[in-house]
Amino acid sequence: MNSRNNIIWLSLDKLMLIANGVIISLLLAKYMTQQDFGIYSYVQTIVALFGFVVTLGVDNVVIKQIVKNVNKQDEIIKSVFIMRMGALIFCFSIINIYSYFLEGEIIREYVFLQSFSLFQYLFQSLWLKNQALVNNKPMSIVSIFTQVSLFFSKLVVIYFYESDLYLIFLIDVSAVFLSSFLGLLYYLVKSEFSFEYNFDIKYYKSTLKESLPLFLSSGAIVLYAKIDQVMLKYFIGLEELAGYSIAVKVSQIWYFLPLVVSSVFYPKMISYKALCKDKYNHIIISLLALMSLMSLFFITMYMLLTDYALDFVFNGKYDISLMVIILSMSGYFVSVGYINGKWMVCEGLTYLTLKRNLLGLLFNVALNFILLPYYGGVGASISTLLSIIISSYLSLFFFSKTRFLFYMHISCLKYMVNFQYLYKGLK
Repeated sequence: MNSRNNIIWLSLDKLMLIANGVIISLLLAKYMTQQDFGIYSYVQTIVALFGFVVTLGVDNVVIKQIVKNVNKQDEIIKSVFIMRMGALIFCFSIINIYSYFLEGEIIREYVFLQSFSLFQYLFQSLWLKNQALVNNKPMSIVSIFTQVSLFFSKLVVIYFYESDLYLIFLIDVSAVFLSSFLGLLYYLVKSEFSFEYNFDIKYYKSTLKESLPLFLSSGAIVLYAKIDQVMLKYFIGLEELAGYSIAVKVSQIWYFLPLVVSSVFYPKMISYKALCKDKYNHIIISLLALMSLMSLFFITMYMLLTDYALDFVFNGKYDISLMVIILSMSGYFVSVGYINGKWMVCEGLTYLTLKRNLLGLLFNVALNFILLPYYGGVGASISTLLSIIISSYLSLFFFSKTRFLFYMHISCLKYMVNFQYLYKGLK
């Protein structure tokens, strides 16, 4: 399957994710009390903090392994599945122990129910082969079907069951098990599956060792993407958290585009790295230029339309337009950050990814302690923007091995409207 078809299917998939992640969240925020929506956002945040642990950060490394060793693809997938099973059991236990001792009864029950959604990261292992072989259509079909079912189920709860929180969480978990079952069914039918498996401790050790910087880096990313919401709950309260979580959702509406593009072109980056340095550099600059162009367009739209859109949806219930505009500026650094991460994996510099993201996390936490007590959600928005500028952009200059990429960021700006250059680099 070519890159264009993959982009189409992945885009449709991510659009449905947006329908559930943004449209449903906006409806819940509109019809729920701010307290209830704050609880919903907080529980999702707590569970999401453990999601990266289940993945073990091995996705990019495993995709690279499959690209280079196609004949061993099923053996690799089974190994990843087993590793993630152990991580899942660990995370499920820890998250419920945490909520039992540190949360009230109501939040504790919701955390227990939502923690079953961690199973999605286990069964996502089965799709790594499709990503490596640039065949995302089956994965997207399963996801779209699940998301459509999830979307309409939640609409029923919102309009006929008064946005009952328990039912919302139950639907979320049901959707996870539906997509997991369909993914497993596809894998069993399409692969030459057998229960025979050679336990290779050397493979586990080497894969986990290579992925460790990416794992810790993913953890740092998740923490500085989510920690502000946890801190808002404790510093200000659930109502402020509710408003901020909506601002985050709204500002990230378009994030599926850079994610899809970077995922689709990642296998090609790996191939060009081995075959031709000029083509490799060309595709990197083209991707950075495309991300920059895309980002500037959406940031402009946010600045022009945010006030009107929020007033139309909430009729003054939430005063979050400034948060949305500040957070939208982070979109530029997020989108080019996807390319930075892929480039560093290709170059074997994953340990620097870790250092950069830890730097961003430290700045974010420090700024949150300073700004949150005085400025609430606006302070959290400023902290997020400044920390991502440091981790995704300025840090490239500080390390000699990534300084070349820093200069590529600058040089790509002159190609933003050179569509012939972009087309040649990406075709």
